[in-house]
Amino acid sequence: MDVDLTADASAFGTNALAELAERIGVPMVPEPARFAARNRVLPVRTPESVEVDLNLATSPFEHDAIARAETVDVEGTPIRVVAPEDLVVLRIVSERARDQDDGELDDLALAERYANAKRAAGLS
Repeated sequence: MDVDLTADASAFGTNALAELAERIGVPMVPEPARFAARNRVLPVRTPESVEVDLNLATSPFEHDAIARAETVDVEGTPIRVVAPEDLVVLRIVSERARDQDDGELDDLALAERYANAKRAAGLS
């Protein structure tokens, strides 16, 4: 299991992302800021051995998904969580094979049709 955190790239640059990575754990790549700038993601391992992907949102769909996210309480901490349908689309468009192989998409064809419909509606 891994945790995905996403921040608006225009408000949270790659240097800040690298600093955050070092505060929560150990970046899993050399030259974290450079890697994040190139890949829009920075993988980190926490002291508890949890893998965390720190993502930078740059697309209109990612920004919309963040805006639609709802706040939930997790052990007294408010956390913004994207809607399930947005998570499906984010998984589909992810360039990372691990996300596509997570087994969380039972019907990839249906999910792809959903992503195409969102694109046609101007939501991606």
